Amino acid sequence: MPIAIGDQSAWRGFGQARQAYRTFGASGLVAPRWIRPRSASPWKNDAVADPPPTERLRVLIANQRQDRLDAVSEVVAAAGHIVIARLVSIDRAAAATREVDPDLAIVATGSDPVHALELVGEIVDEASCPVIVMLEESDPEFVAEAARLGIFGHVTDADAAELQSAIEIGFRRYEEMRGIRSAFVRRARVERAKGILIERHGIDEREAFEMLRDEARRNRVRMVAVADAVLGSKPTAESAAVTS
Repeated sequence: MPIAIGDQSAWRGFGQARQAYRTFGASGLVAPRWIRPRSASPWKNDAVADPPPTERLRVLIANQRQDRLDAVSEVVAAAGHIVIARLVSIDRAAAATREVDPDLAIVATGSDPVHALELVGEIVDEASCPVIVMLEESDPEFVAEAARLGIFGHVTDADAAELQSAIEIGFRRYEEMRGIRSAFVRRARVERAKGILIERHGIDEREAFEMLRDEARRNRVRMVAVADAVLGSKPTAESAAVTS
């Protein structure tokens, strides 16, 4: 049976969701972040996509030594990207990452691996972009610890071509992670909508799933769009108190 949403505003939202689906296709019902005025990078979106290898990135680099920052900056520039921030202090790492909102962060290792790991941790916690590590020399233990903190790639001191390869691999891993996370979020919304339908209609979980599925098929949209319409129609505690 058709789902009775009951709230016309929810149906308006449903129509908007359907239009978004037609506009943005199978990538999901969320407009890519890169259409927002703050950032023009097509790599910052909610879908999984291979990044274009020629994209010019705004890069934050971090290390405790200025000479090391100089060397990394040269490689980044040779790869065709722009260094927008250079970090030395751990205390400033989080705030600076928020302020400049880079497309990519590179933490270079030097004489103090503990300092580098602390920089990795601070930047990963604040960045909305991939973080990769540039090593002075091979260090499997450091890489393992940095991976635990959340880096998406590493490269031992490299030329521009090798750095670019590491960047592209890092971005693919990053987008895969975002895609998995987005899938979990969509599933959670569907499960919440099923719960509302179970409570509203006195049906079981299978019947609630079939209601969502059938409504999606009738309207030729994804099931998450129907779930969002159901979630949007649920009365709040405040509105329930007013109408009771």
